[in-house]
Amino acid sequence: MLASVAMDYVNLVAGVAEEEKHHPDIYITDYRNVRLVLSTHAIGGRLTLPDFVVAAKLDALPVQCSPKWLELQQAKHQPHQKKQDTEQTKE
Repeated sequence: MLASVAMDYVNLVAGVAEEEKHHPDIYITDYRNVRLVLSTHAIGGRLTLPDFVVAAKLDALPVQCSPKWLELQQAKHQPHQKKQDTEQTKE
């Protein structure tokens, strides 16, 4: 299932890339992790306006994360959040 989720996302990315005629490098690892790299190859890999346009459109795409990953992210941020809550209570 996770592999098909990654491929579904890559297909959404491809749709944006085709629409904009500007294509990111796409890497899929561990059958579920997708990494996108934007640059303009014609000028040595520097960033140009089309890279930022595509990036903005890609940011708007829906992303599906695994429940385990979401749980890990929440655990990383909870201790920090509790510390902030405690500091605010002291004030």
